Amino acid sequence: MAKHTEPTRPATAPSRHKLKSKGNPPRNESSDEDSEMSVSKLETIQNLVQARKHDIKSKHGGKPQPKSHNVTEFRRNKLDVSNDKHLEAVVKIQKVWRGYHVRNLSPKIAVLKRDVQSKRHEDHIKKLSDELSSAKAALQVERKLRLLQMEAIKALWREVILN
Repeated sequence: MAKHTEPTRPATAPSRHKLKSKGNPPRNESSDEDSEMSVSKLETIQNLVQARKHDIKSKHGGKPQPKSHNVTEFRRNKLDVSNDKHLEAVVKIQKVWRGYHVRNLSPKIAVLKRDVQSKRHEDHIKKLSDELSSAKAALQVERKLRLLQMEAIKALWREVILN
């Protein structure tokens, strides 16, 4: 049987992924010097993949693993955040995005937002209408006073002319 050859990474390159051994079969460490894949190495990789899938399914009750939107989980998996300010910035960006998403892209929230805005508009229109009514009433009173003053001035002028 012929051996299958594929280019692999150099033996000096460190592995980025570390497998936790919770009931998983032990990892076969072999050298990659000759760039040949052996059957036992392929079987070991397949066993590790199956064990990892089994762990994930048992952890989540047979359902596929949900994507994590948790910053701390993201930090553990993707980022090496040693600076608290950097982590706070990440959390702040996430809060802003979630707030924007809920306010502008959620249909239920959009309906509630429109209802609140229309209620505020109605209240403001009512307030302005009340102010306009009171201003009209004040104007009517002022007109009546002017008419009375004009009549009083006319009466005084007649008396001055007649005398």
